[in-house]
Amino acid sequence: MVEFERDKSWLTLESLPNEILIDILENYINGIDIFTAFVGQLNSRIDDLIAQCRKFRFNFICCRKDHFQFCLSLFPSMVDCITELNLSEWKTPGQINRFLSSFSSFEVFKNLRILYFHFDTDVKSSELLRVACQSLMHLMNLCTLSINEKGNNSYISRAFIHSLLSLPRLKHLSVAVQGRESYHNQILLPTLSPFSSKIEHLIITGVQYNWSHLQAMIQYTPHLRYFNVRLTDSNFDPYHTASLDNLPFLLQLRTLILHFEDNHSVTFEMVAQFLQKANNLCRLEITAHDALIRASSWEQLIQATLPHLNRFCLKSSPSRLKNRIISEVLLSFQTSFWTAKNSFYFIIVDDDVLLNDFRRFDHSCGRYHQTYASNWRRGSSQSTQFAATSAFATSTFTSLYFCGDSPLLSYQHLFNNVRYLVITRLEKNLVSWILEHVNCSKIEELDISQCEVDQVMISLPLIYMKNLKSLILDINQLNAFKPSQLETNNQMSFTLSISNGLVYFDVMETGNLFG
Repeated sequence: MVEFERDKSWLTLESLPNEILIDILENYINGIDIFTAFVGQLNSRIDDLIAQCRKFRFNFICCRKDHFQFCLSLFPSMVDCITELNLSEWKTPGQINRFLSSFSSFEVFKNLRILYFHFDTDVKSSELLRVACQSLMHLMNLCTLSINEKGNNSYISRAFIHSLLSLPRLKHLSVAVQGRESYHNQILLPTLSPFSSKIEHLIITGVQYNWSHLQAMIQYTPHLRYFNVRLTDSNFDPYHTASLDNLPFLLQLRTLILHFEDNHSVTFEMVAQFLQKANNLCRLEITAHDALIRASSWEQLIQATLPHLNRFCLKSSPSRLKNRIISEVLLSFQTSFWTAKNSFYFIIVDDDVLLNDFRRFDHSCGRYHQTYASNWRRGSSQSTQFAATSAFATSTFTSLYFCGDSPLLSYQHLFNNVRYLVITRLEKNLVSWILEHVNCSKIEELDISQCEVDQVMISLPLIYMKNLKSLILDINQLNAFKPSQLETNNQMSFTLSISNGLVYFDVMETGNLFG
């Protein structure tokens, strides 16, 4: 084995061949960094290579205002080279309005392949947004599109989504509407003639969809591999519901996630007929109303129709179960079939958890943004119940919220994928349960700002939180906190909250905690 000296083993950008450098610049480096860090640095070779690039990716999410404006000023000369745009109001208020004031239509970006367009309708010009949204239907080279609309004036309609599905190269589409639904500004379009969409990955939330609309959409999307939809309209029109014979087989569909409202009129038989057309499913998750909570029927359906299913999650809540006795419902899922399936879950949670659990989903076509997970974390529940009697590991939950005595403490499940942990009352039995049943090494954010903390009790879990990135404390808890207890592998964000009134503290003494 040849050993290289440490100071000679690292390659610099300048040592790479031109072909590799161009590939890195085009495919792996944010355009913001290219034009703010490399251009004009008295390196003629790098400048020449940048001039040769034919593809640039710009991710403006959380971008500095001066960097955003600088890059925007360069866009007129390079619109044909821009293949990816990420635009969002998150932590950058005014970004969308500034962009649309310079480029009212996305149509000028003819080679755009990926677009993340996240905007707030309450603070933007309605005409600018309308023109921008309508221009999306002319992006013939678009492959991935994520639209996240917040506010009380929605521009997104079913007809608009239907038109997007007809884009010739679009394979990944995510549409999320957050806020009160309004039809005043929605983009209404004539119904298109039947077509075969290329879409493979589809997420729709917050738009009025019912069971009939879902069936109609399926007829135009035979290539679906991932389908996640929230059916906010609890009614369906039997006169416009496709018969089973008219529905195509979804042979490529591997993941199906459905969220029904608690008063939905869809029956188990209707869902079963639909699933017969998707018998290659590997993952099925359903947030169900009372009519769909039938253990024996699910067992028969899975055995007869879904031979490849290896992950199944059925969620409900006490209010959705109407007058049924919860213990009896749980007991119906404790047959040998269910307990033998380590990745088959039936979970009962509070209603607010079902809502927040769905809202936490990252609508950016697979890209992770902490905002969604953080919002869900704060809405989590302390009353989760499992059907299985034996201990098993679950990766279903990425967040846990403990407020007082939790029914979770009576269950012997291992939570091996928790990223966010919130505790409002810290007790010895809770700490012991967390150490035994939660994989603390994966926790990235811990919030104990609402509970009384003593040094001994909090030191135990902190020792095992090797990947902690954020710790949230109340300012009055500083005396009990010892940074030496932390052995995290990351740079950590330390947040102090002030819960009650004006607090006086010694700045020098606080600083010494981290000395």
